[in-house]
Amino acid sequence: MSAPAYEGEAGLALARRYEAVSAPDLHGPVADLLPSAPSRVLDVGAGSGRDAAWLAKMGHSVLAVEPSATLRVEGARLHPDRAISWIDDQLPDLGRVSGEFDVILLSAVWQHVRPEDRAAAFARLTGLLAPGGLLLISLRLGPPDLARDMRPVFVAEIRDLSAASDLAVIREAPLPDKLGRSEISWVTMALRGAS
Repeated sequence: MSAPAYEGEAGLALARRYEAVSAPDLHGPVADLLPSAPSRVLDVGAGSGRDAAWLAKMGHSVLAVEPSATLRVEGARLHPDRAISWIDDQLPDLGRVSGEFDVILLSAVWQHVRPEDRAAAFARLTGLLAPGGLLLISLRLGPPDLARDMRPVFVAEIRDLSAASDLAVIREAPLPDKLGRSEISWVTMALRGAS
């Protein structure tokens, strides 16, 4: 991620935009797939902590990974929940993350991963997924925004990566842009690992 677009005042403005949209509105089409029992969740690119807080309120333990210092600090301030732990890390390596997770969430993150790093990033994610775990990836479909380090993404790419990793695509949930941008739409892909 490019630091200027996500640090300082720009980062705080982005946090306010994230917080203006509720997690249930964004993730409602796949919420029924989330485990009901308390689980270990990895929120990659946690941003303002909106989704981490929603998951923590469901009883899950959340590791929130966010490379922007501004967003990490603001997220911890906005959502001071002991069920959420914050760390500085990012794809493709996630070098500070260890263990297995029942759910891994990438909400509005994949477009920031360079195309040449995506196979390695996906392999790293699947390596962190517990048997039978759920990987949720929301894809931003629309024009790239290189000033904010956003590249094109494709549903077919995630299908191909999933097939190569023995993950089953169990749902593709399209969603209009919640900020009213007509040129952008979203699709959340729900992938299930083998038990």
